[in-house]
Amino acid sequence: MAQDEQDNLFGAFEAAHEGVFDAQLSLPIPFVKAPEPVRSVVKRDGREEVFDKRKIAGAIFKAAQSIGGQDRDLAESLASAVAIYLGKRMMDKTPNVDHVHDAVERVLAQMAHAKTALAYARYRDRRARIRHLREGDLRALLGELEEARHEREALGGHGDAALFVRTSADTLTTWDREKIVEALQRETDLDPGVAAIIAAEVEQQIERAGIRTLTTSLVRELAGAKLIEHGFEEYRDRHRRLGVPVYDSARIIRGATPDTVATDPAATDRVLAGAMKKEFALSEVFSPAVTEAHLRGEIHLHHLPLVDRLLRADLSLASVIRHGIGLPGRRPFAEAPAQLDALFSQMVKSSALFQRYFAEAISWDALNFFFAPFLRGANADSVKEFAEVLVYEFAYRAHAHGGDAPKTVFGLHWTAPDWLREAEAWGPGGKATGKCYADFEAAAQQLAWAIAGVFREAGREGARLPAPAP
Repeated sequence: MAQDEQDNLFGAFEAAHEGVFDAQLSLPIPFVKAPEPVRSVVKRDGREEVFDKRKIAGAIFKAAQSIGGQDRDLAESLASAVAIYLGKRMMDKTPNVDHVHDAVERVLAQMAHAKTALAYARYRDRRARIRHLREGDLRALLGELEEARHEREALGGHGDAALFVRTSADTLTTWDREKIVEALQRETDLDPGVAAIIAAEVEQQIERAGIRTLTTSLVRELAGAKLIEHGFEEYRDRHRRLGVPVYDSARIIRGATPDTVATDPAATDRVLAGAMKKEFALSEVFSPAVTEAHLRGEIHLHHLPLVDRLLRADLSLASVIRHGIGLPGRRPFAEAPAQLDALFSQMVKSSALFQRYFAEAISWDALNFFFAPFLRGANADSVKEFAEVLVYEFAYRAHAHGGDAPKTVFGLHWTAPDWLREAEAWGPGGKATGKCYADFEAAAQQLAWAIAGVFREAGREGARLPAPAP
């Protein structure tokens, strides 16, 4: 072949496919003079922003990663190709966002990266849907989803009647996506149109997966995933379900966790309930910043499983002695105690009632002084016997709870505290004794010494009492 014929051949090829021998860019663009590089891009709101090739490289790399790609350098090279293509395509005009997206898809497809181009197109479509949702353009999206649904049914796909949902009440009901719409609106105040879009996309995902029987928890998780996908994370937080994973629940019930080793079923009840309350506290009570600091170990939030309780209480037996015990708005179910054992019984019941509302121990202050008027005339053996019953009753109750219950505190005073010294002392039947508590100091000291003796004796025998805490 003559030289001039070769020149004409290559010249004709170059005019039709400039860059065909360029490893970086092979696109069917006519030969023109070198264009000016793209310097800015018009955003959707009309603002101009500096053109940043790194953003394009990042978007291409994310699309590639979604299908297993890991070559960051290749993504940057492809971004350079996009910049060249845009410069030649726009001819000194400023491209908008859609021009850039179109250029990326075209470059990826022409340079044999079809899978990445498809992944990028899907990402672009998802972003478009999010934008339409944000802008309130819901009719078109619902129309698309309904059309896709009718097409699937026409091709043999199953309808609503073929889907069943197992509810939390262990019943089977037929599928109704309107229930998702109702739940989203009820729980999150989501716009009805957006809720309808989310419900339709969840239904579409379920039908594609070929699932026939669902659980309400799975439907809720799918709806939550769609909320995140569309950028509604705050609504997803309101819609999500609290719970304990099956694996963790099994370990708790089998006694394979530190909190349930060698315990009874009642203890596993408390641990499971505590896990739910802990999750509620971290998601609903404390701010995200505080929760994150706790999870990172920068701070520690105490008593998370008991988040709905007060911290602690210092109580006095004075009210029990004078009025007995009862519940607000009801008649007392125990009148003012007339004997020592009745006062002891009411103290035990009061401790159990109050402890339900507090995270830490109930403390009975000046306990020995309030019991002192009931010990009038008692000999040393009787006082010692009562001290043993008093201590071991609370020790037994603590042991029965597996050691997870707070220790009841016995506040003992050797001399009458200032706030009680001159106060009128109340005795059996809620009647005044005509004396002040300072007059019962000897009896109070005798009881305090007897209580201390119970702990000393238990220590000598090697017994470790789980409660009370004197």
